Amino acid sequence: MMSEKQPLISVIVPIYKVEQYLNRCVQSIVDQTYKNLEIILVDDGSPDNSPAMCDAWAEKDDRVQVVHKKNGGVSSARNAGLDAANGAYIGFVDGDDYIEPDMYAQLLKAIQKDSSDMAVCGYYYNQDAVTFPESVCVSAQQAMCYMFDSAANAFEGYCWNKLYCKPMINNYCLRLDLQLIEAEDTNFNFLYLKNSEHVSLISYAGYRYIQRISSVSNTRNQNYRLSSINLPLTFLSEC
Repeated sequence: MMSEKQPLISVIVPIYKVEQYLNRCVQSIVDQTYKNLEIILVDDGSPDNSPAMCDAWAEKDDRVQVVHKKNGGVSSARNAGLDAANGAYIGFVDGDDYIEPDMYAQLLKAIQKDSSDMAVCGYYYNQDAVTFPESVCVSAQQAMCYMFDSAANAFEGYCWNKLYCKPMINNYCLRLDLQLIEAEDTNFNFLYLKNSEHVSLISYAGYRYIQRISSVSNTRNQNYRLSSINLPLTFLSEC
């Protein structure tokens, strides 16, 4: 049985028009080997059956809570989840994706072992694994370089293959920028890493990213890493 001293991880799931995928997504979170989870399903004004499905999950598992809100986009939904989160750590999963059973156990283990500010794992792009060559703890500066280096694509700017420390988010009042129409997650990671010291990279693919033709990720400009970052990039000067 898991010790009561195990920290709480809040997993935030923005949901909009994903009824076909939602049960698979939530089931993969509920079934995590790491059990001390707070699962926050954010219904972003979805017009399909997703809101009712979210409520049904809350009835089945007391770790699930549902936030119903007017449609505001994925950044607005993630921010609503951050506002509701009580965990010491934060993870994000998109409603049309799913995760491997031990993903959060692996991410938390790496953070605790390295005393790092963030842990990042690889992912499956449809069926192809995208991973780091080795598990290693790097400086936040090096992690930033990886995020803007297409050859180190297991890092990237996505929020969903990472575990964040909630005190870091609170201390620097970090939220997704609602003014950005793309690369909002990259911008969030930029600000997070700017205030970090160390990052754990895990040579393990834990996230199942399913690309859909109509998904937000699929319609992005392929140069999204830099296209909407309007901040001084002096942090990258040594990359």
